[in-house]
Amino acid sequence: MASRSSTRRRVVVLAASLALPALLVTLIVASRDERWADGLVERLGPVAVIEEQPETKGEIIRRRVRIAGPVAALGQVAFGLWQRLGASRAQDRIRRIRRATGLDPTPRPDLVVARVTSLNSMAAHDALARLDPEVVAVYGTRILSRATLGAVAAPFINYHAGINPKYRGQHPAYWALAAGDKDNAGITILLTSRKTPP
Repeated sequence: MASRSSTRRRVVVLAASLALPALLVTLIVASRDERWADGLVERLGPVAVIEEQPETKGEIIRRRVRIAGPVAALGQVAFGLWQRLGASRAQDRIRRIRRATGLDPTPRPDLVVARVTSLNSMAAHDALARLDPEVVAVYGTRILSRATLGAVAAPFINYHAGINPKYRGQHPAYWALAAGDKDNAGITILLTSRKTPP
């Protein structure tokens, strides 16, 4: 039993990359900044991240064409290119916010990060079983298989930066605002079930 408690993490975050849940994992949960992290870590215990290799741009585009159609997929590609043009301004703004708030984005030394090719792989299932979480937070991943959802008894809570099912995919809040649909610019938090259709 001692080995179980020494490896157990009450919260495990599943992510496509550490960059995606940066606000949650790096700045709040995993930050060295005592005002943000220590209270959460004190209440929740150490947090772990299982990071899958992100999809290639080609894989993302093909999936978006299949799900949303070619026009929406083309719009998302154009938005991604536009976003890259403003990336240096965004990084400058992030640096100013960090300086003003004193947040240190350096991950805590006790943050456990397991890297896998896919969250639907046996390696991910083994990592989940080893970490034995009480809850799994999901952010920015591919669709999880039933086998992944059944790898541990913990509930899987998914965060999506848009209102589902109306705004799926990448940059959903932007697309809601671009469409003048302010009532649907928000987030969706949902409990993911093994019974959810694939």
